[in-house]
Amino acid sequence: MGALEQLMGSRTVGGTVLVHFQLMLINSLTLFLVLMWGFSPLGGQSVLRLLEIRLAVASEVSSVVHFDTDAHSRFASWSFVSSSSSTSIMNELSIINAMYNTLLLSPGTVKNHTMDVWGNVKIPVLSSFGDHDSKAKGQEVPKEHAGREYSSLVGIPVAGVAAGNTSFSLESSYIHLDCDDIKADVKNSINHYYPKPVSFNHTSLTISQSYESVANGTWQGFNLLNGTGTTWNLALDTRSGSIQANPTTLLFQYKNQFDIHDAPDYYTSRCRATQRYIVSRVHCHRDPSSSSARRGCEVVAQRVSRKSHAPEDVSQLSFPRVFRFVSTKLPLATSHEGKSRHKDISLNYLVNPYSVTTSPENFNEHLAQTPPRLLGLRLAQLVNSYLLLSQAFASMSGGSSDPGATFEPNMPVPVEAQNLVVVYRVPGLWMLLFMLSCVVLFFGALAGAVITHLTLVPDLMGYVSSSVRESRFMEMPSAAGRMDGMELTRVLKDTRIRYGYLEKSAETESLTVVGYQENVVRIGS
Repeated sequence: MGALEQLMGSRTVGGTVLVHFQLMLINSLTLFLVLMWGFSPLGGQSVLRLLEIRLAVASEVSSVVHFDTDAHSRFASWSFVSSSSSTSIMNELSIINAMYNTLLLSPGTVKNHTMDVWGNVKIPVLSSFGDHDSKAKGQEVPKEHAGREYSSLVGIPVAGVAAGNTSFSLESSYIHLDCDDIKADVKNSINHYYPKPVSFNHTSLTISQSYESVANGTWQGFNLLNGTGTTWNLALDTRSGSIQANPTTLLFQYKNQFDIHDAPDYYTSRCRATQRYIVSRVHCHRDPSSSSARRGCEVVAQRVSRKSHAPEDVSQLSFPRVFRFVSTKLPLATSHEGKSRHKDISLNYLVNPYSVTTSPENFNEHLAQTPPRLLGLRLAQLVNSYLLLSQAFASMSGGSSDPGATFEPNMPVPVEAQNLVVVYRVPGLWMLLFMLSCVVLFFGALAGAVITHLTLVPDLMGYVSSSVRESRFMEMPSAAGRMDGMELTRVLKDTRIRYGYLEKSAETESLTVVGYQENVVRIGS
């Protein structure tokens, strides 16, 4: 009777646990029933875990194109040979000057950003955070602005960046200036001392197919301090060697004059100019979910280029046609009126890059006290920006944001683009448990259906003990009337009962009852 109650009560997972707790019975049938029903929640959990979803990195080979900074400057090809060519040159120059002013007037966050206002990649100055003379494989660029400076206010146009994460190496060069302290040549009316500017000679900078040779030690440049509105100018020394290039010095000269009738003061600094060739590791990211998403790029590491290049003493400024326009047009690029009490925004940039629209009080003192390292860095940023604009002004404003942009000249770079893709996986273990649970429960249900079909039982409700409670053919405990079904089952759990005929003969009508197994004949026998 106990086994029958176990089977009758184990119709669900919860019922199986409850009926054995109520019977206080643990036997082999208990373990079998618990094991069988254990496949039900196990199968349900295996269904939930049949499919695993994770993100994986998918790589594809593509190509990125960036502008070649060793390209010829437009300055080298300009020639005022006719009115039409002059008009074309002036139109191009107005574009360069407008973009130069845009860079100077951009917010501090843009000046410190890894990309310029048009999305071009800015190249850091290796010596601002690392060792330029180091032969190290690569030096990481600091994330914080305080730990790095950029070689230019304008970046290098890059096109073809695929969606996702892309890393590539970018070969570039920039002019580096090592300046000395600014020397002030101030008038002294008491001693009748009136300073004179450094004499410039532009003989070698005239537009001609053949340039006249000039004496060594001559400062080559255009004197713009009188009649042009500007208050500063640039010049290069001429020290020609027989074969090997000699060090090049760039002269910066600033004139301060309060009144046209007052004698001016002059502030000068000499800077060693070199062309440095750098390899930058660039990392870009573009959201793959949107085709119009703007990409973000930054230089994460740098090292000195190992390719063959011209000597560092030969820079972009070493070409007379190029420096002619740098010397004549860069100081005039902001169209500043020299008589204004506010200084040229280029000069303001040398003192404070984040406040170019206003000049500080005692500007001359601030300029004279600017550390040589910062003076060289900021002056180089202005020169590099103007030169790079002269090389690629047509590609600067939209080339990096246009997927189909092309640059001439350009440098294609093979890259490996990485994207996050959704990967679906079916775990073998959970699939095995799912199939096993299905098989076990299927055959369990099938066996139950077969047994139910073959078994003749009364239509009973409630506990098994209900079938014997009122039986006149079994001895019941005296307290059976006060027991519930489960309590009576616990008392009679070892009693073997049978539903069948109490007596069966040809002359006597059989009586169907529930009684002791040995006293009841099986139905159908």
